Amino acid sequence: MVVPQQAAYIVERFGKFEKMLDPGLNFLIPLVHRIPYVYSLKEEALSVPSQVRSAQLTHSSQCHGFSAP
Repeated sequence: MVVPQQAAYIVERFGKFEKMLDPGLNFLIPLVHRIPYVYSLKEEALSVPSQVRSAQLTHSSQCHGFSAP
C-alpha cells in the first residue's frame, strides 16, 4: 500500500488498532488488516472575522485576524 504525502492511514488488525501508516510504501496482510480511517495532514486556513476595539471613548479601530501556521 502506498500512502500519499500529507496523509496518515490508521490500520486495524482484527478490529483493534494496530498502527498508523506514514507516507511511503507500507505492507499489509489482506483479510487481516483493514484501513478504517484516512486522515489528511494538510494545513487548513481559517477565516477570522474582524473585531472592533475601543482604546478610549472617543477613538475606535478595527482589528483583522490571521491564522499562522
